Amino acid sequence: MPTFQLQAMHPSVRPVALIAVLLQLAACGSAPRTSAGVAGRVTLEVSGGFTGWDRIVTVESDGTARVQVIQGPSPSAGSKQIEPLVLARLHSLVSDPAFAELDSAYLPPPGGADLQDYLVTAEVGGRTLKTMTRDGADPPAILRDVLRILNEILAQISAP
Repeated sequence: MPTFQLQAMHPSVRPVALIAVLLQLAACGSAPRTSAGVAGRVTLEVSGGFTGWDRIVTVESDGTARVQVIQGPSPSAGSKQIEPLVLARLHSLVSDPAFAELDSAYLPPPGGADLQDYLVTAEVGGRTLKTMTRDGADPPAILRDVLRILNEILAQISAP
């Protein structure tokens, strides 16, 4: 931490210098700021494929998860509270600056049929981040991790 010698300064400059020192010290003790911000709602829409199903799983910031069926068989009614460690991991992943830098889409090589699309939308620090991938693609690890968590939540809620 820098040291300052106020006595060597002209008396009229001392109050201004003292204020600057106090502000700098206060900033040193504050929590580190991240560019990512706080995670809010996270959704995964799974659509297409052979079945043509279209389902959306939504995880609220408090850990409440629910499934909305646009097309296809309906899961059991109700919502599910996500375990705190799972929610913390999901929020950590979508708040990571690497998630904000993902491409808008990760597609497989041409030639596949009956492939499902996976659209992830995350509210982070007042921004809405969206990225998608399709079966057969090779998305970055951070997106694979987010998809694994959200697909597990979808499966748990959809199970009879």
